[in-house]
Amino acid sequence: MPTTRSFSIYLLKPGFDRSNSLDEDHQLEEELGVPGLLPGSSVLVLDSAPRPPWWKSYFAIQRDLQQVTKGALVFIPSGERTFALSFGHVSHNLNDIGYEHDFGLRVTLNSLDPKKLRSTDVLEPSASRRQRTQLPTESELTLFDFDRDSTILRRLTGKVKDEQRHLFKHATGASNLRISTAVAADRLTGLCSELLQLYKSDAFEATFPNLQNISPVRDSDGAYRIERVAC
Repeated sequence: MPTTRSFSIYLLKPGFDRSNSLDEDHQLEEELGVPGLLPGSSVLVLDSAPRPPWWKSYFAIQRDLQQVTKGALVFIPSGERTFALSFGHVSHNLNDIGYEHDFGLRVTLNSLDPKKLRSTDVLEPSASRRQRTQLPTESELTLFDFDRDSTILRRLTGKVKDEQRHLFKHATGASNLRISTAVAADRLTGLCSELLQLYKSDAFEATFPNLQNISPVRDSDGAYRIERVAC
């Protein structure tokens, strides 16, 4: 059986790529001469020096304890767009205005079997209240007590439809897309291309009608505002 690996995937906005999508103070270093890197792609690595965790001195622990932080961002072009694959805790180095904040959720909505959902994260703007609901069995959205007119769906997890199972079997979508897939490194461009088509599709509107009657919109300055969708 092919080995599956976990991926956290972001879609950069038009006009953004490896050169302008990172925060200015990032500590990532570009890795050159990577044999498994696709043409036109680039990888930036976080390779921190060993250091003691803060709680070692806090509790006066005498044992020699060292920790390191490792991670990478891999930028893969697909057509006129660029994807960023995040490994480890390095995605915060991406500039908030440089990627699509509905990418993961939209791809997930277009991929999931509507009767095989497992968890939701919602936001109620009027009370600034967030809520996560997990069910022990695969269920429809109606069982998650989701109010389309007063809450915003921020994250969704479930099992995908048969036509997407060649890519991945489960998906969690928010700003990013979290999947496990057996796709080989030299096939990642093809995977990104299919994800881009899923992002562009409006098919979820038939499967999940009126799901986004209200939705968050990020302005150019990075601030969020709430927008009601005309019915």
